[in-house]
Amino acid sequence: MSYVVAWYGDLPPKAAYYLRREAGPYPAVIGMAVAAGGVVPFLLLLLGAVRRSPGALRLVGVLVLVGLALRLCWLVLPAWGAQAGGAVVAAGLWLAGLVAVALLGLRLAGRIERRLRHA
Repeated sequence: MSYVVAWYGDLPPKAAYYLRREAGPYPAVIGMAVAAGGVVPFLLLLLGAVRRSPGALRLVGVLVLVGLALRLCWLVLPAWGAQAGGAVVAAGLWLAGLVAVALLGLRLAGRIERRLRHA
């Protein structure tokens, strides 16, 4: 929505933000974010076997988290090029850390679920 406001309002400083994200790897990043965070989980949840499997549902949850993290990277990272500096490496490490924390959280949730089932 903010893109529409910047474009319709003819606000060059705000539109420049989106113009920088039309070049380089940004279209691929937002494409992966849409695929991992929306399209693939939606298609997986159409399958009854996935909806009945706790492990498959955890995988869908991780995909959604990865999609959200990629979207956040698309929003926050500076433009690629000389001014980007080490932001790319930092974002990769941040994304890997986020995925690791999500996987650990899902593992912990699975253990808690098993204990509650046996209690």
